[in-house]
Amino acid sequence: MQESHYLGSVKVTKLLRKFTIPCIFSLIISCLYNIVDQIFVGNGVG
Repeated sequence: MQESHYLGSVKVTKLLRKFTIPCIFSLIISCLYNIVDQIFVGNGVG
């Protein structure tokens, strides 16, 4: 039950430290996916 109030009771700096790495990781993966997708579409279409 403590997990449901976690975001409202913990300091913002601690939350930023906890969620920064997964956010950066997901943004890098998304960017790499888009680059690879453009390469394959560019080679397949053009």
